[in-house]
Amino acid sequence: MWTFRKCRTTYRVLGALTALAAVLCAGPVEAEDSDRQTSDRVLSERIRQELTEDPGVTVDEIQIDVSDRIVTLDGTVGTLMSKDRAAAITETIRGVRSVVNMIQVLPDGQASDEDIRRDIEAAWLSDPATDSYEVKAQVRDGMATLSGAVDSYPERDLCEHVARTVRGVTAVQNNIRVNYKSTRDDREIAAEIRRLHHFNAYIDRASQIDVRVKDGKVTLRGTVGSVAERTRATDDAWVAGVRDVAVDDLQVNVWAKDSLRRKRKNPVVSDAALTQAVKDALLHDPRVNMFDIKVTSDLRRVTLRGEVDNLKARRSAVQDARNTYGVWHVYDRITVVPNEDVSDAAIKQKVKRAIRRNPLLDPYRIDVAVRSGNVRLTGTVDTYFEKAQADDLASTVHGVGFVNNDLDVNYGDTGLSYYPFTDPVYPRDLDWYDFEPTATTKSDKEIRNEIRDELWWSPFVDADQVAVTVEDGTATLTGAVDSWFERQKASENAREGGAVHVVNNLTFVDQTEIE
Repeated sequence: MWTFRKCRTTYRVLGALTALAAVLCAGPVEAEDSDRQTSDRVLSERIRQELTEDPGVTVDEIQIDVSDRIVTLDGTVGTLMSKDRAAAITETIRGVRSVVNMIQVLPDGQASDEDIRRDIEAAWLSDPATDSYEVKAQVRDGMATLSGAVDSYPERDLCEHVARTVRGVTAVQNNIRVNYKSTRDDREIAAEIRRLHHFNAYIDRASQIDVRVKDGKVTLRGTVGSVAERTRATDDAWVAGVRDVAVDDLQVNVWAKDSLRRKRKNPVVSDAALTQAVKDALLHDPRVNMFDIKVTSDLRRVTLRGEVDNLKARRSAVQDARNTYGVWHVYDRITVVPNEDVSDAAIKQKVKRAIRRNPLLDPYRIDVAVRSGNVRLTGTVDTYFEKAQADDLASTVHGVGFVNNDLDVNYGDTGLSYYPFTDPVYPRDLDWYDFEPTATTKSDKEIRNEIRDELWWSPFVDADQVAVTVEDGTATLTGAVDSWFERQKASENAREGGAVHVVNNLTFVDQTEIE
């Protein structure tokens, strides 16, 4: 008979094997740079700080062990979402070579396996991106096993993502098959992966990744600057026709010099190339690729036009365009036209049930009203993080065209950070989010030093490109960066460093002038 004790033992054996694999593929430790000494102890303290400051992670029961910059997370959390988020945040910290996630999920409450199974399948049916997939779930002792078939690996991953957000799920085994309708030439697959890598704003050293394909099996070799970058490069490799991706030889070298960065290697991005890159990104996104979205680019300012039938698709398309390297601005001209066959009463019930299924939101009393596909949320939650989660969750429901988020926040003195691998929407795109710190006890010099520290630790910002001045608690950022995302992330680093206000005067590098 399967018991929790056996399940826990199995996870620890798998975790140990994962740890060994992580050591083998993490690559050699590079020499320290001249400015920092990131010992295992310092790295552990930084990880603890990042997890403590994040409202989506309960860090009290998490143990952090760092050995040779390979991080092992252990302990217990209440939700699978918290476990996943802890690992994803750790991956974004400069200096980390690999992350082994051995955290155990001990859910609050007593949801039965049958209730969890029904909730997973209801979540798929409620989501317009997954409602037509022929997939099913089985649950035993909280572990969900997914089966069925879809047409692509991004669809497979989306099914798993939805399942992992359901209350009571402690682990997911994804056995969903990918049935390709046709085969593709290896050279065509390799060319598409290289294009995705090149135009992914999160992959800063795309020119350092060697892509080889044989019989549909992809092998990635080379060097990236962070574990998060390695994860994104791996995700991009799962294009149509791919049957396996091997990344053991894709090493994390966190001390790679600026001369290896993409802006030095690939200086020219034409509007024609940018338009095609955004189209490729939209086709790779299962929330968007079923819609006819027109893409144009003028002076690297991208305009999206077309109709979608749900709010989440619109938001995802905007994020896909922003995440494309070379895009300076996105004009959102997409119209949400919900299907007329979904009544307001049906939408209301789906949103309420989606909230009940979510382990972060279920404890709260959130009222839902719907009129002509527009959802209004009222009630009270503890944090902006939970308010943003409710907003995003409502946007994923079939038929929702707009979310009027009137939830009150009990603890409004903590804002939202933005981690692109975990957060579904950029906070300042939400019309209700206007958080700014109101006061500080730090001196201007202390704030500036902490901002510089935040910029250095981030794998997403080239700190050498950003100059920081602070006066009366207001931080001013000047210099030139390479992408919309890097510009916004620098602002967040300034807030995390203690700035009361941020004046972001960062411009974009004119890459046609870089030699």
